[in-house]
Amino acid sequence: MRLLRKRIRGFFALQAIVLLLSLGASLVILLRANPGWRLYDRVVLISAYCGLSLIFFKAWATTRKRSPFRNRWAMAASSISFGGGTYFFWVGHSSLGLACRGLITIIIGGIGFFIFCQGPTWREGAAEPAAESREELKDVGEPVAE
Repeated sequence: MRLLRKRIRGFFALQAIVLLLSLGASLVILLRANPGWRLYDRVVLISAYCGLSLIFFKAWATTRKRSPFRNRWAMAASSISFGGGTYFFWVGHSSLGLACRGLITIIIGGIGFFIFCQGPTWREGAAEPAAESREELKDVGEPVAE
């Protein structure tokens, strides 16, 4: 499980780097773009690359240290991988190469989501110590405000 977590964390880093490179390439192409493209389309494309890259970078950064809580950034990045893999599998179902790439991305996204969604949410974890501290105060005999 630890090795799998490390591999998926490396996949998050790879995705962040590839999306940053795609962002740079789209900025270069923007200068030489087809004049038929509207400015709105160009801005949406650039912001999508930037946003997705930031999500994968944040997922990589938050998985550096193990936490007992669910990792929302890693779950979001895994969901994006699962959705992207599903799209590539659907589009490339006639080509074995594209279908395999899509299937691998679906598997990585599903496993990543499964691994990083385990554990309590932050609010559930924060509520447990508060309940324990109330019990300690009751045992001591001090008044508890509820």
